[in-house]
Amino acid sequence: MRHRHGLVIALASSTLALSSFQGLAPASFASDGPAKAHVVTTGTKQEPATQTKQATRTARATRPRLPSPARGTLRRGDARLQSGEFVDRLTARFPVGQPVQIRLGSRAFDPFLIVRSPSGAEVQNDDMSQTVRDSGVDIASAEDGPYTILVTSYSAGETGAYQVRYVTGQPAAPAPTTPETSTASTNSTSPGPAPTGGTTERGELASTDSHLTGGEFYDTFTRTLAAGQTLHVRLESTAFDPYLIIRSPSGRSSDNDDTTPQDRNATLDVTPTEAGTYTITVTSYSAAESGAYTLALSGGAAATTPSTTPNTPPANTNTIAAAVNGGRVFGIFGGISDYPGTQNDLDDCADDATKLALALRRANLMTEAQQIVLTDSQMTTTNVRSAMQRMGEQVGPNDIFFFFYSGHGGQNPGSHDPREIDGIDETVFLYDDEIVDDEMGRLFDGIHGRLALLTLDSCFSGGFAKDVITTPGRVGFFSSEEDVESGVASEFHAGGYLSYFLREGAAGSADSSPHDNVLTVGELEHYLIGQFGQHAMNVAMEGAFQHLVSDRGAVRSDQQLWAFR
Repeated sequence: MRHRHGLVIALASSTLALSSFQGLAPASFASDGPAKAHVVTTGTKQEPATQTKQATRTARATRPRLPSPARGTLRRGDARLQSGEFVDRLTARFPVGQPVQIRLGSRAFDPFLIVRSPSGAEVQNDDMSQTVRDSGVDIASAEDGPYTILVTSYSAGETGAYQVRYVTGQPAAPAPTTPETSTASTNSTSPGPAPTGGTTERGELASTDSHLTGGEFYDTFTRTLAAGQTLHVRLESTAFDPYLIIRSPSGRSSDNDDTTPQDRNATLDVTPTEAGTYTITVTSYSAAESGAYTLALSGGAAATTPSTTPNTPPANTNTIAAAVNGGRVFGIFGGISDYPGTQNDLDDCADDATKLALALRRANLMTEAQQIVLTDSQMTTTNVRSAMQRMGEQVGPNDIFFFFYSGHGGQNPGSHDPREIDGIDETVFLYDDEIVDDEMGRLFDGIHGRLALLTLDSCFSGGFAKDVITTPGRVGFFSSEEDVESGVASEFHAGGYLSYFLREGAAGSADSSPHDNVLTVGELEHYLIGQFGQHAMNVAMEGAFQHLVSDRGAVRSDQQLWAFR
């Protein structure tokens, strides 16, 4: 059966000599509260990170100038975030009251920047715009004290050189003295009393609202800003954990979860370098949270007309257009955490299925109509057979079919299949019964697309290769060899290592050789092998070690899967 313990890989943080840094002071990792997706840890999940990069020179806080550019490298062995990304931690001081922009650039990896102010307010940024993948955070008015700067990557396991630069912003323009109103989404209530120099909006997140791809309900507001004009936004709620996102006219975004470790309300200060209409998204930290909120805004002017896309989630800056050759992508995504009874349950396997399906929808690769998601009691033999029949009717000759499963796997001795030279069939345990490798091969015979991918994250799953990867156009990725169990990837909050790496790679992280916005079978294979090598090389399972099994059959490594926009 599927092995239930998760192995946590301890990566000791290394020392990086920052001899070229000025304005940087040594820092130690300390957990100051949750971030939306990046919580700093090393070692086990419960073990706080205690060591960081060392700087060879400290700041001279009395000098009213910005620090010099900081250069460093994310390396294997660095401290890492809980989600697997390597991280360097820097500190810097800025002239009090000075608008500052912090920019993180790298040619080696997709940068992700997290900045925490001396008072504890935290802002994160991935891409500065839809066309610039470098990260940037604006500080409207620098506080007195050290800022913490976390340099990391968008995806787990990325490494390479980077540069952090500090750019002086323009002084903030005076706030308008005339009363202001802002334009809210249709499900917000009427504006409340406006404080001096600003406005207050009172609304409610409800189950009838539009929702983000992660399942969080949201409302949107717009605000028109001039270049250099500071906008202060504070979101408060006692009904849910507030989360705030501000997107610029060019698509650059900043977000905040907690104002300070003691204040779970969200706050953002934005001093833009570009003029135009900014979109403010009010949402929650977790999916499906609802309730009343108050949004206080000061600075800028209300947009004269409602947002043209008030019910459109914030745009994904790294979207996927479609499968190559004009085809579509269809998929069945199954996972079981809650088996009948109590002794065979697994952590996170059902989430593996829903998260992978969500990641592919978020990438604009698939729609919900092109997916069948089966979790826990839905993942029965009857439902899987029916789903395969439906896919056989929908998948066309230019389309790609994707089958994913995370859960228990097993073995049945006494096979009479001549391909089973050890006399043992491999199986996946569904909610009510099992599907044997021979039957899986027959189910795949009903799929007639350009490519069909079988991905199994379960014990002994490698044994399915010889029964399924038997005709051209089929590819298999399996979490372990046919006589080896598979581990739970607790450090990634995933039911298995293949589940997590596949989700990251298929959504774009595997596009690397070359980085040309087209993902090939070979690139995905190379990425999965590399991630197993970095994060699951020494996963010991009952006297054996878990290793990825990849079988491309007759499919060439340069066969294209889909293209990124």
